[in-house]
Amino acid sequence: MSIFRLILNEKRDKFCFKVTYEKFIKAKNRDEAYGKSLKIASTFGEPDRDMIFWSNGNNSTIWINSLEEIEIV
Repeated sequence: MSIFRLILNEKRDKFCFKVTYEKFIKAKNRDEAYGKSLKIASTFGEPDRDMIFWSNGNNSTIWINSLEEIEIV
């Protein structure tokens, strides 16, 4: 098992209020981690057609900023 760090960014309203979320995911490989990151992002709202961002209908949008494997020493 590997550990991946997922960073999600959220933009609210027209004033560009930005929030960053950091989550940690345990997965066997990057593909599995990406699948889990999509499930986490989907808890914030409905995805666009290409699953690039999710919108909750309240002038808030969230997207995956990065997904990187963490080395454990």
